[in-house]
Amino acid sequence: MKYIVPLIVVIMMQSPLLHAQQVESGTGYWYDGIVTHKGSTAKVMSNEPRPLHQAVESLSGEYGWTVDYEDPVYSDAEVVDRTEPVWVASHPGVRQRLVAGHRFESEFPEVARIGSSVTEEKSVLQKVVADFNKSGNPGQFTLVDEGAGRFAIVGQANGPAQTILDTPISVNIVQLNGSFALDALSHALTASSGIKVIVLTYPLNLFVQTVFTTSAANQPSREVLRDMVDATKRKLRWTLLYDIDAKAYYLNLIGVVKATTDITGGKTIELVH
Repeated sequence: MKYIVPLIVVIMMQSPLLHAQQVESGTGYWYDGIVTHKGSTAKVMSNEPRPLHQAVESLSGEYGWTVDYEDPVYSDAEVVDRTEPVWVASHPGVRQRLVAGHRFESEFPEVARIGSSVTEEKSVLQKVVADFNKSGNPGQFTLVDEGAGRFAIVGQANGPAQTILDTPISVNIVQLNGSFALDALSHALTASSGIKVIVLTYPLNLFVQTVFTTSAANQPSREVLRDMVDATKRKLRWTLLYDIDAKAYYLNLIGVVKATTDITGGKTIELVH
């Protein structure tokens, strides 16, 4: 099933600290990470099964950065069963496992040009990834500079395996709308990697109205996906989340947003063009 991600989003939000206090019943996980500011220092905080993913989402939204996120293939030792009574009672006989992440925070220098300087962005992301890799949370990650102000935070593969989007694929897409083009990419990546890749969410109207033509022969799938995103002429970022129970990756394409704060402290989230 395809889900629609709105192309125009203007949302009035509570302050970040109050917003982060909304927690999931039974687990204590936060629905959103938060970024706080104090003088020349900022701090990102998160608390969910994938705390680095939540931290990246918060940083991207705070500064309008284009940061992609890709899970590693988590092992059985890196997950836990859902055991909260409300969930168990409402899903009799169903087993669901979550990545065994826990609260994470990273503090970094905040300069005036942090939202517009690629150099400062890279420095912050390197610090956050390094702090995460020492935090005891599941997974180890690297920062990939994709060029033109785009970065990816990529889960490291175990042993000789490749990270999922380093997998080379061959596709020949001729005059297909974006929905069919994404399906072609996911099918090629599934076949080449041996891991099911499912397209979950993307801006439906945008992709249906965009016609894609691209050909790749044994080309890293990251490059093919990047070419498709660039062809939309919109600021989009992606997440690839691994489900250990389904043994599958779920691909999401999301509009890049940036937060602005008015004189009353109210926060507005707007798409970055």
